[in-house]
Parts: sequence; C-alpha cells; structure tokens
Amino acid sequence: MVSPNFTNKRVFPRYRLNSDCDLMIAGKLMSGKIVDYSVEGLGMVLKDKFSPATDEIAVKVSTLGIDTKTRIAWATEMFSGTRLGIRKLGDLTGDLKNFRLSDILIGIQRLGRTGSLYIESSSGNKKVFFKQGDAIFSTTDSENERMGDMLLQMGKINQEQYQKSSELMLSTGKRHGAALVELGYITPSELIEFVKNYAEKIILDLFHLEDGSFIFRDEPLPDEDVILKLSTGSLIYRGIKTIDDIAKIKRHSPLKDSIVYFSSNPLNLFQEIKFSEEDRKVLSLVDGQRSINEILRSSPLIESETLKIIFALFNTQIIEVIDKGVINPTICVEEICDRPETEDDPVVVDKIERLHRNLDKLGHYGVLDISRDSTFEEVKRAYHKMAKEFHPDRHLSFQSESLKGKLNTLFAYINEAYRVLSLQKKTHQSRPATAPASPPDAEQVKSNQELARMRFREGRSYLKTNNYDQALVLFGQAVYLDKTVPDYHFYYGMALLKNKKVKNAEEAIHKAIKLAPENSDYIAELGHIYQELGFKTRAKNTFENALKHNPSHKRALEGLSKLFDLK
Repeated sequence: MVSPNFTNKRVFPRYRLNSDCDLMIAGKLMSGKIVDYSVEGLGMVLKDKFSPATDEIAVKVSTLGIDTKTRIAWATEMFSGTRLGIRKLGDLTGDLKNFRLSDILIGIQRLGRTGSLYIESSSGNKKVFFKQGDAIFSTTDSENERMGDMLLQMGKINQEQYQKSSELMLSTGKRHGAALVELGYITPSELIEFVKNYAEKIILDLFHLEDGSFIFRDEPLPDEDVILKLSTGSLIYRGIKTIDDIAKIKRHSPLKDSIVYFSSNPLNLFQEIKFSEEDRKVLSLVDGQRSINEILRSSPLIESETLKIIFALFNTQIIEVIDKGVINPTICVEEICDRPETEDDPVVVDKIERLHRNLDKLGHYGVLDISRDSTFEEVKRAYHKMAKEFHPDRHLSFQSESLKGKLNTLFAYINEAYRVLSLQKKTHQSRPATAPASPPDAEQVKSNQELARMRFREGRSYLKTNNYDQALVLFGQAVYLDKTVPDYHFYYGMALLKNKKVKNAEEAIHKAIKLAPENSDYIAELGHIYQELGFKTRAKNTFENALKHNPSHKRALEGLSKLFDLK
C-alpha cells in the first residue's frame, strides 16, 4: 500500500503515485502519468497539450487495477503538457492494498451516504450497511463467523441446540438468532446484545485484512431490529488497536522522523471515541514539536503499544503530519478526550432546533456568530467552537430521527459557512496591507477567472453525482472569484435549491438574469422557484416571460401546465 498524504483535507484523502497510464479520449489513445489518486478520482499529467472536446474519457491504470470510464473535472495547460483532474463514474470501488479502510469509512460518513459496502477477500465476503454515513450493521458469509457457529464456539449453546435451531431456521426461513429465541435457548435481550457484538466484531476484523476488493453501492437497506450506535471514529480506533502485526503497522505508518500535531480540522478532533488512560498518556505527548521517534522514546508504554496508538490516531485523522507553515489551533488533550453527556438535554435540543429553524435568516456569518469584518483567524476559531458543540458524533445518543436530521443539516451548514468564508477571508488577507483599494490588475483578474472556471467545472461534476453540498461550495467560490459570468450565479442558485435554500436560490438566479436578461432557461427556473414559494401570479408572469424569448421552452410550459393543472 502506498503512503497517503496525511495532511490532505479532501473527503477521500489523495495518495501519491508515480505511474504510467493510458487514456482513450475521443477515440485517440494518449499516454499520461498518474501523480495522485483517491477513491473518487485521479490526478494526472498528459505529455501533450490538448483542449478536451468531451468530458468523458476511458482510463486504464494497471497498477491500480483501473479500467473504466471517467469524467474530466478540470484541465490546466502546463509548460510540459496538461494537468487533469479526473472523477471516476459509478460506484466507489477499489482494492484495499491501494486504499486505507479507515479513509473509505470516514469518506462514506462525511458524505452521509446510505447503502452497502461490500468487501471480498480470501477470508470471505462481508457487507457493512450505512445509514446517512453511519455504520449500523454488518454480515458475513464466512462459516466460522456466522452467528450460530460463533455462539457454539463461545459455549452459549451446545451442539444439539445448534442442530435443532439450524433445522428450524431452514424450515421456516427465520434467522438463526430468531430460531434460538423461539426454542428458548437464549433470551431476546441476550440475542440483542450478541447481535450488536457480532455486527461490531465483523467490522473490527476488517482492519486485519491486507488485501481484498471493495465496492460501495447507494441502495435501500434491509430491515434490522438491532442496529449499532457507534461512531465511525470509534470503530476505526478500536479496529486498529486489535491489530497485533506490528510489522504491518510500521509499513503503513508515516516516517518516524515526522513531526505530528492534532488535526486542524474540528471534524477530525471531536469524534466519539473513548480513550483509555494509556491512550491519554500518548495523546499528551503530541505537541507539534515532537517527532514520532521522540514520542516513542518519551512514552511510558512499550514501543509496540505506543506505535499502535499513534497509528490508530492517524487512521481516525485526529493527528496529522505538520506541513511547513501550517499553524493548528491550540488544543488540549481534555478537549479531545472528554465527552459531555447530551442525551435529553433540553438546552442542547432547543439550541439545535432554534438554529436549524433560522438558518436562512442567519446566513454564513450568523450561524458562526461573527461579524462581517471578522478576520480569517476569527472565522477559524468560531468554526472550531461550533464544530465542537454540534459535531454529530457528540450526539449519538439522540433517539429522535427528526432531531438527528436537523443536527446533520445544521452541521453541514456550519461546514459550508466555514469553507465559503475562510476562502473569502484568505483571498482578502493575501493582498498586501498597503495595496490600494482599486480594481485588481489584468493578471490578477485573469488568474481569478481561470480559478473560477476550474471551480465551476468541479461544481458541475459534483452536481451530476447529486453531491449538492460540495457543488454548492464550489459554485459559491466561482461566483466569489468572478461575478461577471451568469452561469456561475445560475448554477449556484440551482445548488442552493437542491439544498432547500429557496430564498437564497431566488436571489442567485435573479443575479444571473440581470447579467443575461433574455436567457429563457434562467427565467423558467425562477418561475419554478416562485411556484414552490406559492407566488402563483408571479410564477405565471415569469413563465410567460420565458416563453416570449423561447415559445417552445419545455420547463416554462411544464410550469404553466402544473400551475393551471392543464392536461
């Protein structure tokens, strides 16, 4: 397995690579070189300069076992060729020798995906079910790991009970656990506890795999009476700590002379992980000054145990290798280790309900509780505080699905606010203090326009895959960098609409129409927004305006038909 870039902030971390690849673009075979890759895409350099006529290409990378169709997310000409960002199409797939299992699990969690992760290896096939990003159950087809066999091995049932329950299971189609309860061999409460432990063990054992293929599919979940309520971080941390192969841990750990510190991303810091006293002792040695070697020498634990804890901290992304010039927020071990009890806390519940209800009014500044003239560091501190308070992992005990949904929406908006505002503040603060308050020069304008085009292309690729949160951020960045392109405002509005921010979407599309007043596509979508808001007269006038510019416009005609219930 290649060494990952431990400081990468993407949902799925990118891994460095230097490998040749073949591409088929518009029927022409071209050669290139892969420079990095992730579960979602590839970064590559083509030896020749070219302007892609299509965004879909076929890519073959023997070293990664990739031979599939992809989409060009962005392309930039360089002196020696063309730099491409490639997004893979279809399901998330790969081989565990090329991707860390922890990165896959965290990526699924951060994207909030619902579906099944299939893992096939020499030890059998396993399946982990996810609901809105959280692992809730798992199954296996390995005979030695089936529930009845494990109960037999543990002495919870005897051979005769195993045989009779198996016969009942086969004759009725019931699950083995249900058959055992019906026959009175175990109680329902014993079954619930064992099912939880059984599903958890299947996931923890995945961290022992050296090789195997995986595929994640967005699909409906089977009905389960018992589901896990464990954070992804907790599963990863405990799974890594069950590995006894220290040679494997050393192979996949960062170099021992690497200096490490706590992650600069609050998403990584405030996960629901129960740390032991030994864990805390190692955590207290992480100060942004010591290297891994120095931590190993200073630790009161034996080297193998210390190394295992460090590796678990890396896999959960709680600690990372420090890049030159990176200054992480001041963190104390207690902030990471201590977990407040929030179950049924009416103050916490009321605050979540109130913030969720007022998101549209609050906006990015309001949700972070900062002023518009705040500096980048102030934005960063505010985000750190809010992420600590509203990280979904800290509220796993909530029973209400509605409340959990509101919390997830609130947390996603907090993250969006940070991404958008931090980009704005960093761009503003990067200008010299003595710079005149005049329009940027031609080179700066050109640079911003190119960056805006890249962000817009990336946004469209995310929009096509229904990743509306990421699309919203990228379109917002495109608008910020270049306000003169109507399509940027329009697509920003469409992403806002997909994220249920109807009033904000109306404002964005208005800006697009102001720049392109005769664009019937923009006008028709504005009509649909008015229709959704219940402004029937305004919607009718807007649809008719679109039809003035294009009498056969499909979306405008659809709107009028729906408005008046025409057949």
